[in-house]
Amino acid sequence: MGQHFNWNEIDIDEVKKQQSLLNISLAVTAKKTVFTPNILALFRNQLHYISWQYWVVQLSFMILALSSLEISKYLGIDTHGIMNTATLIVTSLGVIGMNELNKSISCNMMELEQVCYFSSKQLLCIKMILFGAVDLVFLTALILMNHGSEGLISFGLYIIVPFIISNICYLTILIITRGINPAYTYFLAGIFTGAFALMVMSLPGICTAANQGIWFMVLLISIIGLGLEIRLILSKLEEREVLCTNYR
Repeated sequence: MGQHFNWNEIDIDEVKKQQSLLNISLAVTAKKTVFTPNILALFRNQLHYISWQYWVVQLSFMILALSSLEISKYLGIDTHGIMNTATLIVTSLGVIGMNELNKSISCNMMELEQVCYFSSKQLLCIKMILFGAVDLVFLTALILMNHGSEGLISFGLYIIVPFIISNICYLTILIITRGINPAYTYFLAGIFTGAFALMVMSLPGICTAANQGIWFMVLLISIIGLGLEIRLILSKLEEREVLCTNYR
């Protein structure tokens, strides 16, 4: 028969006991169980996951676009011709960023991202802000270098409106396309929006001071539409409605 062990016979040093409990409490308190990165850390983290192909293609496109406009000015093409070329450029600008934005979805990675530290909503927001910032830098350079006799505000207005409308089209494609290669879809959308913008720009008197009020109204409506489009995408992400889109 085994002997009954009496716990009361153990001599416990109360001072060491309290010190050990205090050390455990301090260790638990010091342990960082929740990591909250700042905004800069979030963007720096996502830069690692943007492919080098995006930066090469985007930079090459910007250099070629600005160079073609400079060559056009050297050849004596008037401001209206420059504006038409710039319109084609800005309506195609979003194709590059949207293909990269759509890559995680088309490569079946959104479900994996959903169970990682960052939610799909956060990742999408960060990428959209990054690509949008790159596009805005390019638009600023394009407008400053090519406004000519149209004036800075007028030229910028005629360029920014088609840019925003084309991006609304691309974001719509991001939502509705299923089972289609997105690269071809965005490319075709770029051709369509560019052709439509040129048709509008070719209307007599459309780019005159008398019609600037209409342009400002379209700009306001476009900005509101773009905001609603982004809000719709984010709401669908929360409802898990776009996680399985664009599968190939």
